[in-house]
Amino acid sequence: MTKTASVVVHTHWDREWYFTNETYTARLARIFPSIIDGLKTNQINKFLFDGQVAALEDLLENCEECIAEAVILYIGEGRINIGPWYVMPDEFLCSGESLIRNLEEGIRIAQKYGESSFIGYLPDTFGHIAQMPQIFNGFEIDTAVVWRGIDIDDDVFQWRSPNGESVNCIFLREGYYQHPFSKVAYVEAVTRHLDALAEAGDREPLLLTQGGDHLAPPGNLQDRVNHFNSAQDKYRIKPATFREYVAERLAGGAQPHPALTGELRENTNAFVLPDVLSTRRYLKRVNQEAEDRLCGQIEPLLAAADLKDSYPHKYLRKTWKLLLQQHAHDSICGCSIDEVHQEMIVRFRRIQDRLDALEALVCEQLGFSSAFANQPGAPSPFADDSLMTAFNPSVKPRSGWHRALIFLAGEKAAEIKVEDHAGRSLETVLCHCEADSSFVSPVDDFPDRTGGHRYEIFVRLNLGGWESSVLRFSKKDRAGASPQAPPSSSEKKAAATIANDWLSISLLAEGIRIENIRCGDFVEAAFSIVSEGDAGDTYNYSPPATPWLARAEITGARTRALQSKGAELELEFRLPQPASLNADRSGASENEVTSHGLLRIRLLNGEPFARASLKWMNRAKDHRLRLLAPLGEKIAKTVSDSAFSLIERPVVYQERQASPPTSEARVSVNPSHSLVQAGKFSIVHRAMQEYEILEQAGMDVLALTLIRSVGWLSRRDLITRSAGAGPDLETPEAQCIGEDEFQFLFSVGKRAENRLSLDVAEAFRRPVLFLKGGGAVTQRPLELDARELLVSSCRQVDEGVEIRLFNPTGDKQSYDLSGGSPKRVSLAGAELQDQSNTVAPDDIATLRILR
Repeated sequence: MTKTASVVVHTHWDREWYFTNETYTARLARIFPSIIDGLKTNQINKFLFDGQVAALEDLLENCEECIAEAVILYIGEGRINIGPWYVMPDEFLCSGESLIRNLEEGIRIAQKYGESSFIGYLPDTFGHIAQMPQIFNGFEIDTAVVWRGIDIDDDVFQWRSPNGESVNCIFLREGYYQHPFSKVAYVEAVTRHLDALAEAGDREPLLLTQGGDHLAPPGNLQDRVNHFNSAQDKYRIKPATFREYVAERLAGGAQPHPALTGELRENTNAFVLPDVLSTRRYLKRVNQEAEDRLCGQIEPLLAAADLKDSYPHKYLRKTWKLLLQQHAHDSICGCSIDEVHQEMIVRFRRIQDRLDALEALVCEQLGFSSAFANQPGAPSPFADDSLMTAFNPSVKPRSGWHRALIFLAGEKAAEIKVEDHAGRSLETVLCHCEADSSFVSPVDDFPDRTGGHRYEIFVRLNLGGWESSVLRFSKKDRAGASPQAPPSSSEKKAAATIANDWLSISLLAEGIRIENIRCGDFVEAAFSIVSEGDAGDTYNYSPPATPWLARAEITGARTRALQSKGAELELEFRLPQPASLNADRSGASENEVTSHGLLRIRLLNGEPFARASLKWMNRAKDHRLRLLAPLGEKIAKTVSDSAFSLIERPVVYQERQASPPTSEARVSVNPSHSLVQAGKFSIVHRAMQEYEILEQAGMDVLALTLIRSVGWLSRRDLITRSAGAGPDLETPEAQCIGEDEFQFLFSVGKRAENRLSLDVAEAFRRPVLFLKGGGAVTQRPLELDARELLVSSCRQVDEGVEIRLFNPTGDKQSYDLSGGSPKRVSLAGAELQDQSNTVAPDDIATLRILR
């Protein structure tokens, strides 16, 4: 009996990977005329342009006008399918808000030229977040196409988010990279492929995705399809789009389909390449900094300032597009050639410059500062930070200690005094000072440099939602100052102890002891730093045949009081370790290098957690560096966050080598955006996005990956993966030689009130802004009364202000928003029937307030 099959003609177009974007763009412009010819001659019926429109923009900016006109024509006719993504992102390394803006931008551009495909096309991402069905539903996308991360026997299934929303999914059992019609012996090649699908149990019509990475279809494709159909009677193939295939495949709904709920990271059927979570970690850090500053500070600042005709719509959108371009999965995952990631760093620098410019725009429009040196009555552009405005960019109240980095001209001060607008002195802690200078270029005069010092200060403030407070920073006279106590070094390490009213931290012979004074819970031997050999590549960790482990030793300890408002502990680490793998990569090189680091831990009075930063100078290649926290017990699960999710993860211990059927070692490392809870230990971090639970001496240990030093994009000799994941190209800069910094908070305690939460993480990653100059940011503040709800974004939209919330708890949460009457809308902006002031568990809620 003849079986039916559908062929979807496509290309998967990474904008940058093993070539740079310029090389791929030239290739795109070179091959697309043949695709246009195929569409003109009906050798190609319809063509899927990879579900992401950034490549379309590359094409239209660089191809000849006649090709651009033809592309736009065929998009309008529905023969070239585009969207819904702007770029195909990695789902675990980007924020949930970035994923929403990615779809928003992709659909906007697609609709400019025709119509978005509205298929959730994710054929090559390295696993899938739990909330993607809910995000898709918010844009009226009801069908997704996926490959990696799926463990199911059917080729169609229902994928559900934790809140119950779902999409129908096409499971590309054999992957998206199938191009049998491009082979010389294409009849045999197509038959083998369809046989494999039929034998696996796929139902009719079978699905063939004809295409692959940066490939063009054969110029006589329809002739080959016709010849295939006449040359055998086992299968009959017809061209289709994914939308047409789904309509036929699900027609009648007679066949029940299995369901999967939540995160998809299984590697039974395909590699999920999990260790990209920590490859080139420096990219993850600057990306998170850019995301948090744009989404958590600059957009709320612009919305609160209400600049009306001066609102920088175009400039802001371009800034978002630059950031989204960094989120393409082979880019942010760090698994491309070195030249690609060099270009990413340049783009991140451009993004930071643009964010600086947006902040300066608001300050100038509000009259806080001026770009003119010769404007009577205006603030001087050369002024230092003596006058600042603390602005809470969140609609949730923020109270406690807030970190400010300020520049004051002149000699170094022993103490800094901070007063509010009424002249009241505020509690402060001066933590650090270093010589610096300020270079300013006014728009009406010569640029100039001012010498002075930069101070790291913590100020205790209570700020409501969108509230601002004018502050004056002044240097205390040295004669009357109470100098900060210098660090006290101790040769006897056991004497190094700091404490506040919540925690006590001591350096003992076996390591750091952290105790919660209020509940008595403690951990011992915390924060050891270990290095282990890594013979893997940018995708997967793989131990060498003869593994090694090197442990850093603490060579110095210093404590100091922070002006009676806290204390600080500094620990110096020294790590002698193998310089690299040996010549045949089987074990450690005989050469040795010494890496070193400085861990600074601060306790501020009233805070139930410790603030920590680790600066590490890595001098070794081919290893994985981790920060360990022994838990003192066996645990069954951990909790960590990803995009719009707080997920319980069962403990899976590391498997030394791959096992059938996919021949990739089982996934034991877990993703985390900003929070990990493991037993009685919890940590909030900046871009330490990979962790694992290890078993040592019968107890579990939390291991946070700091650095993965690897020198190959892909290799084919890993014991944790049986085949290559890309071309075998050397990537010496992925060894990450040099210094990086890791910032985190930590606490100890099993009870919920002693654990760090996503609310703490939100305040840590999106802190209070200190703006140059003084004044009120807004006369119409907004304040959200709902501590358990997280704020994903707060931005100006045409109708007013849009606030996006997420409920990470298992209970329905109500909210009260003072300063506006919100309406509930979908992610796409459509007004919803449900206008209640509650958010269901795991729900994303979008509110719009008219102004």
